[in-house]
Amino acid sequence: MVDKEYRIVFLNDFFADRMDCDEKDVLGKSLLELFPDQARFLKKKINSVFILKNESFSYWEQRPHIFNFLSSRPVTGEESLMFQNMEVLPLMDDSHEVLYACITIQDVTAQASYYNDLSKVADELELEHKAQASLISKLKDTQSQLVHSEKMASIGQLAAGVAHEINSPIGFVYSNIEILQDYIGKLVKITQFSDKLIDKIGQELHLKLKKDFFERHEFDYIKEDVVELVDESLDGVKRVKVIVESLKEFSHADAKHWAESSLVDGIESTLKIVSSQFEANVSLHKDYEKGLTPLFCMGMQLNQVFMNLLVN
Repeated sequence: MVDKEYRIVFLNDFFADRMDCDEKDVLGKSLLELFPDQARFLKKKINSVFILKNESFSYWEQRPHIFNFLSSRPVTGEESLMFQNMEVLPLMDDSHEVLYACITIQDVTAQASYYNDLSKVADELELEHKAQASLISKLKDTQSQLVHSEKMASIGQLAAGVAHEINSPIGFVYSNIEILQDYIGKLVKITQFSDKLIDKIGQELHLKLKKDFFERHEFDYIKEDVVELVDESLDGVKRVKVIVESLKEFSHADAKHWAESSLVDGIESTLKIVSSQFEANVSLHKDYEKGLTPLFCMGMQLNQVFMNLLVN
């Protein structure tokens, strides 16, 4: 727990053990001075709690090692830098004024290591997949191509539906954030112009009102933080767009495969994916001819055609 001056007023055994110190040796000292490499980040998170009176979070994917602590692997006992989730909570008095910021750390080294190991395996599998794809393209064995296509078909249809479902909302969210980024820039310029104009006029009452208003609403902090928040949001949406594009590519993995396919089955599976996009006033009527024989076709590409027609 720290006060508004970032001074440590309490720490539990977890922190003390990993800092290799006694509690009395760090009480009253600045957290920022004890952890200078993370001072700017910690200051921002703590200030957010005192100013906005809300919790603040940090996950290990964003910043793995906030505090330079060691952690032991459960099985091997190997020690390595601790991966941490951090939550900063406001501790208030009866008048809802924040007295202290309570910093809690969760050791997620095991989960993070497991995730990183999976990522390494995924990269290795990706390399193997590329090598396999190159080999398959050179093979003339129709039977092996059919086995590969059958394995990918059902997952490919699902991936196509997911990518299509996500693509539209992500598109307008990305566009809106870009516009919001531009608006925020203009609002900051307008506020700065008004600030300079009041200073230039120089009337004491106006200057005092401006100073009081800016301080009460934490204008300087919000002006800096809102730009970072929008940039981080835009970066997050970009990452989602990349994932969607990957899904779309995956869904076409066996698009060149010709086989006997049921058109009715293809339409039905496509309807299951796109039905959520139908408006409330849309009625769906199905009238299939009985006894339709399978059609020798590219089933995946036809399903994509059905999907585009239904959605549009």
